Amino acid sequence: MKLVSALSFLILLFVAIVRADDDLPKQANFDRYQKILDHSPLAIATAAATAPDFEMSLYVANAAKTPEGLLVTIMSSQDKSLKEYVMFSGPSAHGYRIEWPDISGTKDK
Repeated sequence: MKLVSALSFLILLFVAIVRADDDLPKQANFDRYQKILDHSPLAIATAAATAPDFEMSLYVANAAKTPEGLLVTIMSSQDKSLKEYVMFSGPSAHGYRIEWPDISGTKDK
């Protein structure tokens, strides 16, 4: 029995050695993909644009009803010299305007 086991082991070892002598597969030629790499339809991932910090510092200082319409005073907690008067009817002199989100269909609590 030991002889059969030893012979089986030697045969398997011989087969493994013979198979190891085979050439490894050749490396694939990737030149055919160069055109795709040069003109890729996909964009390179970039960092998302962040919102400027000045928007985070704005707050509503006053709200008033005038004969011309509703008026809101916007100020900045960082820049104390910033004071914008915005009418609901249109943008201010510097382009600030008030936009309300569409909340139609929501229930009042």
